Formats: sequence, structure tokens, C-alpha cells
Amino acid sequence: MANALFDFQLKGADELLAALRQLDDKGSNKVMSRALKAGAGIVLNQARQDAPKRTGAMAAALKIKTANKKRKHRLAATVTLGGSMFKGKFYAPFTNYGRHVGYRSLASIVAKKDQTAKFIEGTRWMNKSFEKSAPAALEAIGQTARQELNSVKGGK
Repeated sequence: MANALFDFQLKGADELLAALRQLDDKGSNKVMSRALKAGAGIVLNQARQDAPKRTGAMAAALKIKTANKKRKHRLAATVTLGGSMFKGKFYAPFTNYGRHVGYRSLASIVAKKDQTAKFIEGTRWMNKSFEKSAPAALEAIGQTARQELNSVKGGK
């Protein structure tokens, strides 16, 4: 990955991949989806700790979203804000990414001519939460995948 946020090394990754290849698609997807959820759970806990605390709505709205893209053979687990972004939590992206203050017409936005609007930087709390918890999350993914593989092999 050329644009990775950090470098990591998972001990025993070659053995883990070889064991996953021995399973059918359904079995390997089950093992890895559980492992990804375990890693995402660690990121979720860190994000809840780092979320702005004024009302507690953002921390309460955080959840794990999973995806299984069968055609592309990809699994994913993402920590995101649940529900609609416009039902009381619309300000979450502003706190994370920043916002412009003041009136800006649509024409000036499209033309990118409006330099008068003040920009307030976001705190990037979700990004920081990921960076803090990524090593522990990767370790949890590896451990959970190994445990699941052992239970699948033991159950056969």
C-alpha cells in the first residue's frame, strides 16, 4: 500500500494465510469477519473515549459496520456514526474535519473565489482514535483469526 497510514507486521501471517486458504470461502469469510469485528471493537472503544463529550451523542452513535463484497473477495469492518447524519448528529463531520464560518454563496463556492470565510480546523478525533488503537486492533485481528481457525479445525 503506497498511501498507508502506518506500517505493520503481523507475526505468523504466512501460516495464517495458508490455513485460511485450506478452508472453503464460507469458512474463511466466517473466520475473518469475526477477526475484523474484534479489531474494529478495539477501535470503537478508543473512538468512544476520544469522542467530544458535550452531549455524548457522538460517542453513543458510533457503531461497527461490516461489509462482505463477494465479487471482489473483500471483507471490511468500519467504525462509523450510526443512523442518519442529520438526526441530531449532523455536526459530527464538522468537529472531525472542520468547517467554514459565515455566508458563502453557491457561485463563490463553485468558483472557489470566496476566501473571506474563516475556516475552523477540525480535531480529527476519529483519525487519532484509529492511529492510537491500530496496533492493538491488528493484534486482536491476528489472535481472533487464530482462535477461530483452531475452533474450525477442531470442530471438523
